[in-house]
Amino acid sequence: YYENENLLSSIFSNIINFIILNMLIVLAIVEDRPGWAPPRTIGSGEILPLAIMIIPIAFFLVQQAFSFLDKRKSSDFYHSIPQKRICVYSTIVLSVITYLCLIILGAVLVNTLIFATSDYYYISFSTTLFALSGTTLATLCMAGTALLCKMLSGNAITYWFYSVLSFLIPKIMVYLFLNLLSDINQSIVISDIKIDFITAENTPLFLFFVPNDNDLLNAESLFEIFKTSATALIEAFLLIGISAILYCKRKSQLAEKRIAYKGAHVFFSILVCTPLLFLAYFYFQTFSIHRFDGSLIILISLSFLIHFLFELIISKSPKKAFKALPRFLITLLVTSGIIASAFAVGNIYVLSNPTADEIQSIYLTSHKESIDVFDYVYYDYTTTYPSEQYFNLPTTSSDAFKAVVEDLKTSINRNRGLKYTKHRYTVNMTLKNGKKVSRSVMFSEESFFTVVKNIMIENKDNERIILPPWEE
Repeated sequence: YYENENLLSSIFSNIINFIILNMLIVLAIVEDRPGWAPPRTIGSGEILPLAIMIIPIAFFLVQQAFSFLDKRKSSDFYHSIPQKRICVYSTIVLSVITYLCLIILGAVLVNTLIFATSDYYYISFSTTLFALSGTTLATLCMAGTALLCKMLSGNAITYWFYSVLSFLIPKIMVYLFLNLLSDINQSIVISDIKIDFITAENTPLFLFFVPNDNDLLNAESLFEIFKTSATALIEAFLLIGISAILYCKRKSQLAEKRIAYKGAHVFFSILVCTPLLFLAYFYFQTFSIHRFDGSLIILISLSFLIHFLFELIISKSPKKAFKALPRFLITLLVTSGIIASAFAVGNIYVLSNPTADEIQSIYLTSHKESIDVFDYVYYDYTTTYPSEQYFNLPTTSSDAFKAVVEDLKTSINRNRGLKYTKHRYTVNMTLKNGKKVSRSVMFSEESFFTVVKNIMIENKDNERIILPPWEE
């Protein structure tokens, strides 16, 4: 009785705290509005400024709801209830999901009401709907991840280690992988690479939103919204379903054990070290390729130390931690495989680069910033011809196609190509077979002039275009 009472009080305190903190930030935003500015439309991503708080709440609720799995007596008691295990599991999971949905619903409705009663901000029903549905689906995925970690752990300490690793490491690895991919092949438009699985999305929040109502008028945006929502829902059900199977087959003897499943523990021990090893290679390739400063050895040694400390904390046995050291070789092999896959993907992009004869039309847009924090290529903001004139305007010139294809070859690797080019743009190509391809191209002065000249000549009737003297 007292355990249930404490659980309910902690749940309701989480609900109130989440709603109040989000509400206070929204009130501060509303009060801080500029008096001279016209009314502004609120995007769905702005309704819950502290949406990320729902993630630790989800992990906390799962731990509280299934805390009986951490104690042998409690585990024996629940497993002896004259009900099928799947019924007990479903009841607990539905209660957790209900509480999470109530938290999100309450916070979204309160903040929507605040924005709606403001004279400066405008918020639509569709914005509220997408904020509610997007946050709920992302939270379901987090709850599914928490459930899986709980079923794989033997006690609360192991559960929290597994939970933190399962939340952070996939995102860190996606970030590092895309950085390495961008370094391997500079022509890849990294921002176009989408990770449909919400638990591996390249964002610290992992909560997807529709930025504004204009996306509802765009068929392509609507399809992306539907696809992302569908994959998030499938992923949530898959995680919850796997957790249900593990719960139904779980033995009471696993309670209070630090390592419930050896295979799961090996997986997480690999997971904890992989990002640092990946970073070690990336740092070595990016900065130390021509000089050896010992950073590679330091990072690998630090990764080895983290592996040992992880084993020591989980097992609480120095002997077992030392015995687990050879498993570090598995981590090295896994990291090597991921690095090799990045090179393979980069080469696939090279092989899929179109030829001039395959292109039907092209148009330029500004270079989409990648997530590459080590990107030293600077951009031209003082060109002779303002970029607004030739952006998003097509050309069908074969000379322009040849110039793009030629410079695309040298744009793949900054060490082989134009390291400090003034003209780096995203070239959006429509092929004769109907396929659309985008590449980041670092143009030489001659090639850039050829492309821009053809764009301006073919679009000279456009009111944005002011032809320079060479047209005469």
